[in-house]
Amino acid sequence: MIHQVGTHTVRYQAVDRAGNASAEKSVTFTVVAAPPRDTTPRSPA
Repeated sequence: MIHQVGTHTVRYQAVDRAGNASAEKSVTFTVVAAPPRDTTPRSPA
């Protein structure tokens, strides 16, 4: 798991039992800060 705020890139490659390897691929994503907690009072149900 990645919790650090910022942009991250994960590189990956598949290898089968025979040793055949796929081309390396990558995915880039950004972890953003959690939004502020909602403190709005709720009315009784």
